[in-house]
Amino acid sequence: EATIANAVLFHWRSTGAKASFHPVTRLDRNTSGLMLIAKNKWAHQQLSEQSMRHQIHKEYIALVYGHLTSAAGTIDAPIARTPGSIITRRVAGDGQKAVTRFRVTAEYKDASLLSLVLETGRTHQIRVHLAYIGHPVIGDTLYGEQTGLTPRQALHAAEIAFFHPRTKERLALNAPLPADMRQLISLLTK
Repeated sequence: EATIANAVLFHWRSTGAKASFHPVTRLDRNTSGLMLIAKNKWAHQQLSEQSMRHQIHKEYIALVYGHLTSAAGTIDAPIARTPGSIITRRVAGDGQKAVTRFRVTAEYKDASLLSLVLETGRTHQIRVHLAYIGHPVIGDTLYGEQTGLTPRQALHAAEIAFFHPRTKERLALNAPLPADMRQLISLLTK
């Protein structure tokens, strides 16, 4: 099966690394970008503690439908599982606290490019919040609609910063926008 776990384990085996797969952060299926994976249980525990203390900074980039009314803002809306579904989530008063900060970085004819920072880490949080405010992620068939513009949701985990579990050095990593999202931006600017 084509999963991140299998790809990482294959890479580690091929390089002779003695490691096991312990994800600290996760990505929704068909979201590109950075994931934080510990190579052992001790490192996973250290990094998970940073996550619980909100010391891991994650920034995402999304292309959404329409133009937002504010250039920046915060979406503070609790998220719960949709009744009868094991996959979809929704904004609900009885849900778990969920906070997403956004900033508009560019506008196109019928779309906007956003930079997003999670203050909490709920399943599908960005996608649920953006759909909730009326600006679903382009290509998100679960919370928006498929328009044929892109085969996946235009969502990318662009930056992650954390303290190295052993050295305590602050590490900041970033992943450039993938080709499919760059092509979508080109299409939207025409």
